[in-house]
Amino acid sequence: MQNNFQLIKNIFINFILILIASVFSIFLLELFVNSFLPQFDPRGMVAYQVNDEGVPLLKYKNQSMRQWKNTGDYDVSVFSNELGLRNHKDIKTNYIDAIYVVGDSYSFGQGVEESERYSDQLEGLIKKPIINISIPTDFQGYDRLINYAIKNGANIEELIIGVCMENDLRVYEDINKGDKKNSFIRESIHFIKPN
Repeated sequence: MQNNFQLIKNIFINFILILIASVFSIFLLELFVNSFLPQFDPRGMVAYQVNDEGVPLLKYKNQSMRQWKNTGDYDVSVFSNELGLRNHKDIKTNYIDAIYVVGDSYSFGQGVEESERYSDQLEGLIKKPIINISIPTDFQGYDRLINYAIKNGANIEELIIGVCMENDLRVYEDINKGDKKNSFIRESIHFIKPN
């Protein structure tokens, strides 16, 4: 009887010691990754989410945030308007002959200031208002963004669709692995649905 009690006590103590060692190891691993592998730090990433209608948007609305990469490639400000789009212009205002731009991360201006996006550069060249409604997504997301903008007062008569040949039309990773049969046209949005 005493041996059974001692055995149970030893198992319990060993379990507690393993649990404490595991928690301490995870803490040290997190500290190591943050200190020596800063490229895995997610704090510099801009958060996105899909609203109830399936429209991909910036997660935090009506505020400025920083988007940075620890490798030093970029450190830029990102402003999210009240609709969750990266644009200081009010899409509800009926600009005369405005051109709208929709696209993925390139059109969104991933890693560049808002004024450095190709849509803002084009606006300076042609002297017409250009309203950028881009978010990193795919063609299905573009359609949803356009309808979302119209629903919120945009009068879209002219539209530029920014297409990135690298990832908008097909999932090329499968082709590069030699499996051309499993390469497919992109159909899904790669965002996390809010809880």
